Amino acid sequence: MKNKILSFLILVVLLSLSGCNNNKLTQFKETTFDVGFNTPFTLIAFTDSQETFDKLFEEMKVEIRIMHKFYDIYNTYEGVNNIKTINDMAGIEPVVVDAAIIDLLLESKKYSDITLEKFNPTLGPVLEIWHQAREEGIVLNQQNKPGISPSQAVLQQAYEFVGWDFVEINEKASTVYLTDARAALDVGAIAKGYAVEKVAQSLIDKGITNGVVNGGGNVKTIGSKLDNVPWVVGVTNPDRINDSSVLSLAFADSMSVVTSGDYERYFVDEDGNHQHHLIDSKTLQPARISRSITITTKNSTVADILSTAYSMTTLDEAKEFTQKLNIEDLGLVWIFDEKQENEDYKYMVVDGKYIYYNEVIEANIYKK
Repeated sequence: MKNKILSFLILVVLLSLSGCNNNKLTQFKETTFDVGFNTPFTLIAFTDSQETFDKLFEEMKVEIRIMHKFYDIYNTYEGVNNIKTINDMAGIEPVVVDAAIIDLLLESKKYSDITLEKFNPTLGPVLEIWHQAREEGIVLNQQNKPGISPSQAVLQQAYEFVGWDFVEINEKASTVYLTDARAALDVGAIAKGYAVEKVAQSLIDKGITNGVVNGGGNVKTIGSKLDNVPWVVGVTNPDRINDSSVLSLAFADSMSVVTSGDYERYFVDEDGNHQHHLIDSKTLQPARISRSITITTKNSTVADILSTAYSMTTLDEAKEFTQKLNIEDLGLVWIFDEKQENEDYKYMVVDGKYIYYNEVIEANIYKK
């Protein structure tokens, strides 16, 4: 699964707990590292007691573990038909799956069409090749040796089995069938955002009005802090991911923030190419447009999808693309190493990085 591992975004807590006790609510925070998606999940919530928070946190962990099993493409689980099961049964027979898998795949198909397949979960055959090359390349790099990139010919052969024509979804029977044994699904570009959105909505249904769910950098804010104090989310410098953020965004209402970048899960090959995990569905090569793209919009599923799609989108293409999406609250932040020749977006220079952003983001830039 796609993992924007270990905090593309840094959640910044502005107030001490002593100032946050209105209406007898207190802020609590907990992180778990064992619920799946190869990433930590953090819950911050204002509740009436530690006991209430702990119960909510345990329930959140259960939900995430279930979704991790559903959307896993690498492991099987007793009594669970998941995405790996669908891939394993490709060309053999339809697989009966949970409604949560059907729902995710229908949403995937919808946005694959909207984004002109810049987001494309049927790219599995190509992503499998890159995944193996990346895993081997990382090990070789650790040994001070170059990794080996797959040839374009091999990638093109795999691409022949990419497309929704190979996917049959039967909502009534709740089955999914890949019609060719060489087809494969990879929902890494949506699954974590989908999970964050689902658990956030569960928390809201249980009465949480102020909090944050952070799935390894997929951030979903719920309302504001108490007294309408905004949550602040930082955007990471691609060259200094463990350092302070290059830009901070403030939100006093529910919002999702997701970043995709070239600075996680990569290897360097024999030609010195920086081969990261964001694979362009047209070139079949790692995207080379920007260092990172941050998406803000209310729905975390959509934000996760678009963080991949906009990674394949130039600034010149983005204006028309954004108009087509027609999402009123869509915020965009790109980070480049060099200045871009484009007048559609404002920009600033921070720590040697050129940060381009749209008007929605401008209204949310946090100024200390």
